[in-house]
Amino acid sequence: MLVNLAAFLFVLMLVGAGYWLADTMARMRKDQDCVLSGRRGCSPVSIEIPRNRW
Repeated sequence: MLVNLAAFLFVLMLVGAGYWLADTMARMRKDQDCVLSGRRGCSPVSIEIPRNRW
């Protein structure tokens, strides 16, 4: 019984890791398509550049 529970948890972790990996790959593909099409603001994190740099 304990071995079955451990196997179930292991499989659940594998499924979770697979979902995370697929989601990350899809997000990266979407961002790459956005950048390659020449659009701006593709990144979810925007970098602010101060106007008075000098």
